[in-house]
Amino acid sequence: MHEHEEPSQEDIERFSGVTRTCPACKKEIFDDAELCYHCGAAVEGTAAGTGKMPVWVMITGSVALLGFLALLIFR
Repeated sequence: MHEHEEPSQEDIERFSGVTRTCPACKKEIFDDAELCYHCGAAVEGTAAGTGKMPVWVMITGSVALLGFLALLIFR
């Protein structure tokens, strides 16, 4: 099993516009990271993840919409 390598200082400087600080360990991570590669903490509000809806919410909404449509059609 390979251990995760930390990004080089050169990479951090090159991608400095796309990084942020981990809320748990306060080290710099890429802004689209879902997990901190330093401490493993889950990072909320990722750039790629903002606006994602949990699956159960989508399923519940779909079932409610289908139920409403069924009521309208089969009255």
